[in-house]
Amino acid sequence: MSHLTLRTEYSFRKCFLPMKDIHKYVEGGVVGICDENNTYGHIPLQIEAEKHGFIPVFGVRLAVVWPDTEQRKCDALSCFIATSQDGLRNLNHLVSQAWNQFYYFPRLFPDQADLPGVIEIDATDDNLYGDVEDREVYELMAGSHKRGDEYSYSFQRRTWPGHVIPNEPMVGTFRHLHIPRGEMVQVTGKFSIENECRSRMESLRLTGNQEYEDRLARELTVIKEKGFEDYFRIVADMVGWAKERMLVGPARGSSAGSLVCYLLRITEVDPIKFDLVFERFIDINRGDLPDIDVDFPDSQRNQVISYLKKKYGASKVAGLSNINRFNAKSALNEFAKGLGIPLWELDDIKAAEIDRMRGDADADHCLADTFKTPAGEALLAKYPKMELAARVEGHASHAGKHAAAVLVATKPLIEYAPINNRDGVVMLDKYTADYLGLLKIDCLGLTTLSIIQEACESVNIPFSRLYKLSREDGEAYRLINEGRVAGIFQFEGQA
Repeated sequence: MSHLTLRTEYSFRKCFLPMKDIHKYVEGGVVGICDENNTYGHIPLQIEAEKHGFIPVFGVRLAVVWPDTEQRKCDALSCFIATSQDGLRNLNHLVSQAWNQFYYFPRLFPDQADLPGVIEIDATDDNLYGDVEDREVYELMAGSHKRGDEYSYSFQRRTWPGHVIPNEPMVGTFRHLHIPRGEMVQVTGKFSIENECRSRMESLRLTGNQEYEDRLARELTVIKEKGFEDYFRIVADMVGWAKERMLVGPARGSSAGSLVCYLLRITEVDPIKFDLVFERFIDINRGDLPDIDVDFPDSQRNQVISYLKKKYGASKVAGLSNINRFNAKSALNEFAKGLGIPLWELDDIKAAEIDRMRGDADADHCLADTFKTPAGEALLAKYPKMELAARVEGHASHAGKHAAAVLVATKPLIEYAPINNRDGVVMLDKYTADYLGLLKIDCLGLTTLSIIQEACESVNIPFSRLYKLSREDGEAYRLINEGRVAGIFQFEGQA
């Protein structure tokens, strides 16, 4: 007996089961997941399978209803699992189709549910949590409503395996299923990064300057060795196209430390003049693509994305999803509401909260460590069950759309994950996209740039003139020193 249709944290508040614990439910070397209306858990499942050596089974829960129904709720969901590589792709098509037909909830019609390599299976694992010990955590996380003194939950037993895999060949089929890695987008044409850089150096009268020559040679060597040339070609082409039509941000983030970015006019800041470090941009010890953050007027960002779709194919370009997770503060608030604790009683512990950046090995243990402080101990002394809040820190809460990121691929993105056309996103976040090796471009739309561009147009000044403004304007720094930063991007508000 095996688990083939487990819900996980990617059923978003409908289940408490962290993906890092999925290996605990392996039976017969196999475990499968079927989250509701999405496949966000598929790549995390594949990563856990590689780590723990079990066979992953990829599935999804979807509503199948008659075309003429106007029902606004569907509790009886069907589970579909992939039994072949074609089935894995068809699973993506099923989910995409369901979202295309969204009416109160994603839905399939009976004649759409039968695709090669996909089988429907009884969902005996309609679990709301993994073990009975997790019940209270689930109730408080999901915000279940009380009936009298009891919570309204429908699952009160331990999650037992409930599926019989028919035969050994099917186990072998599952063993060979995997989500394919992507390939770097190839740029056709005669665009040469080195030639473009040297041409711009000549126009800036920097040719022969040994410091610039050495820096350019060093950066080009790293870029070529890492196979990033096409990435720079794509971004340079996009920015060049945009600068002919709109005001583009001069530079933001670590890309300002690259001479290649400056010479390709991806950025407008000379890194040597301002003593900026290239290694902050590309770490020679890492293989992932560097981040080039590019800012556009928010009123014209869609034009840039339309250009990418026209150039590389509409099916190969889409927005990136964002998985929002419980942090220390949101976990405290959620559990306090469930326990009927006034939020003002959390003021002391929030002030004492230990905060860590994502990527820190202990990033998901901030609340557990905060509970060890005097403020945390005082709260637990009065409300002991608040300790359960630490267990959901880092747990998936809901999915959204990344504010800036756009994926560009060599193949249709539906080969890797479903497409939610309602939101214009592929069901991948930045971590799973990096795992697949897909190209992510950060295109942020800023109201600030729209206002500046409109101001230039209203007084008939070419906005390209702004790129030549002095970086040593004493009056500009005086305004900043005086704290007059309202309306200045990344200066206003609290850091």
